[in-house]
Amino acid sequence: MAFTVPKELGLLQKSSYQVVVYHGPRFFIQYFQFALPNKTAQKNLNDAILKIVNAQLKGLPEAMLETIKDFPPDFSKFVSYKLNSQITFFGERYISILFKDDVFLCGAHPVGTIRTLNFEGG
Repeated sequence: MAFTVPKELGLLQKSSYQVVVYHGPRFFIQYFQFALPNKTAQKNLNDAILKIVNAQLKGLPEAMLETIKDFPPDFSKFVSYKLNSQITFFGERYISILFKDDVFLCGAHPVGTIRTLNFEGG
């Protein structure tokens, strides 16, 4: 699923970002938050990023707990969740971000999804 943020912004050349990371024994979540010259654009971009992150995480802890409740203790330690984001393009007017997550519930391989965000800075 791709989200496109409306163009209402100035040039992105004076922007910066920070990487936000949450991690624990069974999860790793990483995404970006941007600082842009245009504060409306900054809010719109950061809100769009958090919308994707929250959509990916919605209901996940409960689903993981439900899945592993009957596992032997040795198996449940392998259950994990990862959400990574990657800036695939950062130009003068555009930013593209790829979000990839993997849920591993002790099967043959993890189940993953990919989402993108394309942002036009005017």
